[in-house]
Amino acid sequence: METRMREEKVKRLKRKLRFNQFFCVEPIGLSSGLCLFWDDRVDIEILSFCLNYIHTSISGREINSPWECSFIYAPPTPANRRAYWSLLAQLQPFRDQPWALIGDFNEILDPSEKEGIRPPNSSSMLRFRNFVDSANLIDLELKGASFTWFSNPHQGQVTREKFDRVLLNNSWRTIHPHASVSARPAISSDHTPLLLEVEPSEKSGKSFKYEVLWDEHEDCQKVVGEGGWRAALISQKWPHSTFNKVTLLQQNQPTCDYNLALAAMIAWQIWKQRNDKTFRDSSPSPTITLLISRKNLKEYLEATQQVPHQNRNPGIALHRVAAHWKRPLDGTLKINSDVAWSEANRGGAISVIVRDHKGALLGGHAKRVLTYSPLVAEALAIREGATGERRLAEVDFIVQDIQTLVAGFLSSGFTWVRREGNKVAHHVATECARIGLPLNWTMHRPSWLTELLIEDVRASTLRDEGVDLPHQPP
Repeated sequence: METRMREEKVKRLKRKLRFNQFFCVEPIGLSSGLCLFWDDRVDIEILSFCLNYIHTSISGREINSPWECSFIYAPPTPANRRAYWSLLAQLQPFRDQPWALIGDFNEILDPSEKEGIRPPNSSSMLRFRNFVDSANLIDLELKGASFTWFSNPHQGQVTREKFDRVLLNNSWRTIHPHASVSARPAISSDHTPLLLEVEPSEKSGKSFKYEVLWDEHEDCQKVVGEGGWRAALISQKWPHSTFNKVTLLQQNQPTCDYNLALAAMIAWQIWKQRNDKTFRDSSPSPTITLLISRKNLKEYLEATQQVPHQNRNPGIALHRVAAHWKRPLDGTLKINSDVAWSEANRGGAISVIVRDHKGALLGGHAKRVLTYSPLVAEALAIREGATGERRLAEVDFIVQDIQTLVAGFLSSGFTWVRREGNKVAHHVATECARIGLPLNWTMHRPSWLTELLIEDVRASTLRDEGVDLPHQPP
């Protein structure tokens, strides 16, 4: 925080707040000034400092892995912030050591982070975003507030912006997967205090997930059918006829009656919404339940017609179904994401495409990323749309962020498609990695992007009319 206080006054404040240690950067005149307080539970080493940051190394008895933390007060003027982002980039730890930045950045990352009369400064915002992207930092989701700073009333209007935040690199998020940041009440200040909980004491419950690939395991039927699941479901007062329909559907997938299949899809979706209500406190929607059930059934029937169940035997070549972009349901949006990654460059670019049920481009985003893993890049691309020696554990924290982000949607779902069914997002990511894209590329579209959008709408229309489209290699 900007204290504007001399060291003697900071010492008195330290005693009043009952901290053991402090570090102070004294102000120049009546502006600036920073201070940092801590107690004996942690050991903080001051690595470097200036009027606008204190860069530290944090360790201690209760900290399993030491990490570096930069406490930020960015210059209030855009001209001074231009050089400041380059200065912060030099603080980036060697060999991707855990690093967190917390404080007042005096800048926003997106126009949605400002509310007021004047529009945001797009060039200043872009410079901040470029710093975050080039350092491969993650903006930790803020809970409890959309804005962290408010102005004095001007012409009867109050300007609100999200200036305060926590930025993390992948290494920090990996060792602290449950960390969260929340807003606290603003008292005697125009800024909202932030509370970063590195290891929250309470963790939210997780809903049960059934993986489809479990069906292929030889012991699946024994565990599900004879291991108590059936009895447990019936004991929870599931309608006995509904459970039998689900069982019958599993046994006769290729020839099931449409109404019976729809009933099973609805039952499954009701169970999913029950989990969301229990563990995420979301509001069930009968309309959305029916729409999603019909959509899932339509995709299932199309898939089983293209690839007959009886032909799915080892040694028999399967007909590859042509993949094309599919329209979302009326009144909903579809978000496609993709990544262009190069092992030689240890990075690439990710892209996000947002379209409505008519195929119109509503928005998009593309940026370069630096990561040693294509799995991490794919997870970052999905995370961007919602706002794997290589193990799946390395993307767990990103997946948790994705789940938190989509919890605010009325309905959401993720599915994998082949590249030819995701051409727009793929080409945008490729071009961003190759030559870069301007900030307003969704408004001033390149000719190749317009052609791909038209091609997707045409293919989706023909598909809805029942016309078989030939397979096209990616």
